[in-house]
Amino acid sequence: MNKPLKRLMTAIALGWLSLVTAHPALAQATYPSKPVTLVNPLPAGGGVDIALRGLAKEMQPFMGRPVLVESRAGAGGTIAGQYVAQASPDGYVMGVFQSTQAIPEIYTAFQKPPYTSADIRPVVRYMTLVYAMPSRAGAEWKTLPELIEYAKKNPNKVRWGHTIGRGHPLHLLSYSLFKKYGIKVIEVPFKGAADAITSLLGGHIDVAFGISVTAIEGHVRAGKMSILAIHNPTRLASLPDVPTFAEQGADPGVVPVYNTIFVPKATPDAIVKRIHDAVKAALETPALKEYAAKNGFELYYGSEQDALAELTRDREVSSKLVEALLKE
Repeated sequence: MNKPLKRLMTAIALGWLSLVTAHPALAQATYPSKPVTLVNPLPAGGGVDIALRGLAKEMQPFMGRPVLVESRAGAGGTIAGQYVAQASPDGYVMGVFQSTQAIPEIYTAFQKPPYTSADIRPVVRYMTLVYAMPSRAGAEWKTLPELIEYAKKNPNKVRWGHTIGRGHPLHLLSYSLFKKYGIKVIEVPFKGAADAITSLLGGHIDVAFGISVTAIEGHVRAGKMSILAIHNPTRLASLPDVPTFAEQGADPGVVPVYNTIFVPKATPDAIVKRIHDAVKAALETPALKEYAAKNGFELYYGSEQDALAELTRDREVSSKLVEALLKE
């Protein structure tokens, strides 16, 4: 290419770039023009990571660009929350958040995130992991009501494992049961589900909560542990004999640990709609439905308004439990 023509092409390219930069509406019209990133607030390889990779694959044809999954774990997920809150509001960085990242101001007694829910915007609800309460093999109880009755008669004898930190929604689920039934147990905290599973298999704890069905289904089928209840509106097709909390009269009363896509607050409506529509279309594909069933999570579509309503319920329930927890 001769020098005059090269200079002309460079000038055209720079002019187009400045035009897009100067006119946000034009930038929105071309969105996305490069890969987009889904930020996972939890470690790679876990249940959320697996679920996001399935979504990314099925979302890509509807976005027209690659969809990447990036884990930014730590600080109860608020490292990822801060990263998304402070990202450019152009739709290229979004996070799939749970309660502690979506409304971090509720949990400031346990952590000090540098952002609040006012800095991010929900786009679309994607899924909920089905969490189980597994029990060690050979326990004195076979059902959740039997465990509760045993714990009432034997205070501070049941060793109860927690897979995520104090004040996290999964911990609040256990705490709400303790309050509801007036039981006292030995609480054993773990850094993650893997450590809790190992301890449960070794008989070092009696029960645990905050472990996805995906992570323990193989152990259950092998008879190495049982599941007393699942936190889900209905039973799972893959485990039809395992009851929910609610049907045993032991609903902990805390909203599900939802996973909703969030973007920076200032993201334009047109881009928010583009992301929403791509996720909704992906959720309706047979491939993603099959992937979800295989990997133990529930597709849980919800609009921005659905997500906001759920956040309101979560705020009301969780804030009261956190307040009660801090008084003890």
